[in-house]
Amino acid sequence: EVAADLERLIDDALTRLAPGTAIPDTAIPNTAVAANAAPHARDEVVVWDAAAAELAAASGVHTQELADGGVAARVSAPAMGLASLDAGAPEDRVTVEGTTLRNGCIEVTFDDDGLIVSLRDLRSGRELVPAGERANRLEVHPDLPNAFDAWDIELFNRRKVVPVLTADRVEVTDHGPMVARLVVERSVRSSRIRQVFELRAGSARLDVHTEVDWDEREQLLQVAFPLDVRATEMTREIQFGHLRSPIHANTSWDHARFEVCAHRWADVAERGCGMSLLNDAKYGHHAERGHAPDGSGMTTLYLTLLRSSRYPDPRQDLGRHRFTYALMPHDGDALGAGVIEEGYRLNLPVRLVAGGTADGLPAPVVSVDRPGVVVEAVKLADDGSGDVVVRCYEAHGGRATATVAPGYPAEGAVATDAHESTETAIALPPLQWTEGGARIDLRPFQIATLRVAGPVPG
Repeated sequence: EVAADLERLIDDALTRLAPGTAIPDTAIPNTAVAANAAPHARDEVVVWDAAAAELAAASGVHTQELADGGVAARVSAPAMGLASLDAGAPEDRVTVEGTTLRNGCIEVTFDDDGLIVSLRDLRSGRELVPAGERANRLEVHPDLPNAFDAWDIELFNRRKVVPVLTADRVEVTDHGPMVARLVVERSVRSSRIRQVFELRAGSARLDVHTEVDWDEREQLLQVAFPLDVRATEMTREIQFGHLRSPIHANTSWDHARFEVCAHRWADVAERGCGMSLLNDAKYGHHAERGHAPDGSGMTTLYLTLLRSSRYPDPRQDLGRHRFTYALMPHDGDALGAGVIEEGYRLNLPVRLVAGGTADGLPAPVVSVDRPGVVVEAVKLADDGSGDVVVRCYEAHGGRATATVAPGYPAEGAVATDAHESTETAIALPPLQWTEGGARIDLRPFQIATLRVAGPVPG
């Protein structure tokens, strides 16, 4: 019910911006107006489901029909803005050979059990999966904490890990040129898991769309990624920034605090090579150092997917689940490779407005000229004045000067606290209003709330 209410609010807002009926990431309207809520511009291949099949022919854009009846098309849209769906075909192509998916960025090879035996970053030539190892390995182990049944995860339970190595089905269903997909279905005890591995043209992300029919008690499901990376710490996103945590187990307390929370992504890296694990709904991560079959050092990155505690909810997690996580190799600098941007894009898919027109689309409500400064929220002021409140933050962990520019006529801006007040004891960032917008100086991870005065944007 909550989701339905939110969809109606979003539909109404999009209809006001581009007259028509909003379709939430399900179909291509024949006028093809795309809405990008992410705080970064995007130029990428987007996939929609079977509801788009009949409308794709009338859209007048280059598309690829998918085996499940869906469709793929390229979208180029500004940050927090609208654009017509007329970007044309991508320059890159996805190819399939056997169970190997490849585009201009990465090459992924699966074995007969649907496990990843090779993931190569074609830009650097680096292999990420150690020889003799297999990645995206699902694992089940008992979930019996000493206390706090639905809260703690005990390290001793990991001594009884059972890997899920066999598959009921492994099949390539789509062969490019815009999207390639491989479907893997597995049986896990009394449960069923279906995963669709999706590689899109021009993207370094391998998306893993997962559906689980979970029917377990006091069991925990994780996925493991052994990586040919010698990492000493894990970098993980939190709200308004990121943290770095050591992954060694030198002491008993280091050993016990193996799992930590992360928001949209976690990352392990060495100089020149790394891997980011992005997600849209799963936040428990941990990493371990170990040795590959040939004796070389490696790092294994884990993501907790489901559990089934009995208290306080005896039916915790039982039933059907849908979520997506993604692997994104990079050159060792996750921030420079765009992991922050990809995290937002994964969590804020493109929406489309049916019946709208590409003529006279409004400009983005706000824009920022510094990639490391991210707009997290835009809203009307609580006092009903018509002022627009913009909350942004420095995301890279360094000093930044940026211009936050409204996309409508504005009269000025001031920095406020989170309560939208200038009468505050906290230190507000320096701000200067110019014709181009509000110019602010931010410290590492500093949050800035700006109150922009002027007519309410239409």
